[in-house]
Amino acid sequence: MANEPTRLTSQPVSTRWGERQIEIWRGDLLQVPVDQWVFSAFQGSYYPTRRTIWEAAWKRFSTALTDQGRSLPCPWGEPQEVGGRTDVVAFDTAEAFGQEHPLVVLHMRSGAIDAEHGVSTLGLGRLFHELLFALQALDQQGRLAGSIGLPLLGTGSQGLPVASVVPPLKEFASNALSTTPSLERVVLCAFSDNEAADLEDAFRTVVGRRARTRQQEMKPWLKQSIVALVSIIRAKGHVLKDGVAADHLAELIERLGYDDLDLEGIAISARTLLAAWLGEAIESADRAKRSRSLVGRVDSLNGLFGTPNSHISYLHLLRVISNSAAHGEVAVKRVTPEDIVGILLGVDSLLELARLAAATGESGQA
Repeated sequence: MANEPTRLTSQPVSTRWGERQIEIWRGDLLQVPVDQWVFSAFQGSYYPTRRTIWEAAWKRFSTALTDQGRSLPCPWGEPQEVGGRTDVVAFDTAEAFGQEHPLVVLHMRSGAIDAEHGVSTLGLGRLFHELLFALQALDQQGRLAGSIGLPLLGTGSQGLPVASVVPPLKEFASNALSTTPSLERVVLCAFSDNEAADLEDAFRTVVGRRARTRQQEMKPWLKQSIVALVSIIRAKGHVLKDGVAADHLAELIERLGYDDLDLEGIAISARTLLAAWLGEAIESADRAKRSRSLVGRVDSLNGLFGTPNSHISYLHLLRVISNSAAHGEVAVKRVTPEDIVGILLGVDSLLELARLAAATGESGQA
C-alpha cells in the first residue's frame, strides 16, 4: 500500500473526562484510522489542486462523489458555515467518504499566511482558535467525531515551514481535547518522511512548554485569593442551571483543583465558558446584537445591563487574558499565575450577570 501510515509518537492530555491523546503519524492521512478529517483551504478555494490533500481526496472518492451528481470545481457540495464563523466551513461528505460526520475546512486567510513576507504565527494561532470554537459548535450539534485527523495545516502549497506550524497546532489540539466532550483523539499527520522528521522534532520541542505553575509554590496572597474566588464561584454556579455553560464551569473548577495548574488551559476553559454563556443566555435575548466576534458580543451586554458596568469590564479582562492563552508560547505576554485572579474575577462577573438576567427575565435560562 502506497505511503502506508505509521504512528510515530503520542502525547497524553489530562482532561475532566479522563486521559486523551495527541498522536503524530507519517503517511497518507486518508488511510489513518480516524473518523473525521479537517482540511485547510487558502482563500476559500476547494479545488483539488495538484499535490494537496484535496487532490488525494478527489482521486480516492471521485466515483462516489460523481455518483451523487457532484463535479469539479467543487465536488464536495455547498460549504456550510459552522457556528456563524466564516473561517470554518463544513461539507456534507459523510456518505461519499464512508464516514458519519462532515468534512471540516479551515480557511487560511492571507493575513495569517504570507510565505513571501514571513509567517504570522500570531495570525495562525487566531485561526486555530476559530477552529477550536467551530469544533465545539459541531460537538453541540452532534456532528463531531471522537477522533479527527489533520494534515500539517498551512504547510505544503501554502508555504509555511513545519516548525512554525507545530506550536499553535499542538496548542490547538490540547485545548480541543480539554474543552470538547466528544473529542478523544487528535491526529497530526505528515505526508513525507522529511515532513515527519520535522514534525517529530518540533513536537518534542514544544511539549512541556505550556505555561504552568504549582499552587504550593505560589505567593501566599495569590493562592489565598484563588482559593477564595473559586469558593465564591462554586457557590454561585447554580445560576447557570443545566447546559453547556454549566458543563464548562464545572470543567474550569476542576482544573483549578489541581496543584499543578495549566495556566493556558485554565484561560482557554474560561473563554469557552464565556462564549457558551453568551450563546445560551444573551444571543437568545431579543435586544442582543448578534455580533460574530467575542468582543462584540460582550459589548452587546451594555444594551442589556446598562453602562457603566464593572462586570462587563471584567469580562473583557477575561477575554484579553484568554486571547494570550490561545497564542501559547508565541504570545506577546504569556498567561501568569496573577492572571488567574483576573480570569476568576471575570467568571464571578459572568455569574452575577447571569443572576441578573435570570431575575429580570432577559435570559433564556430563566
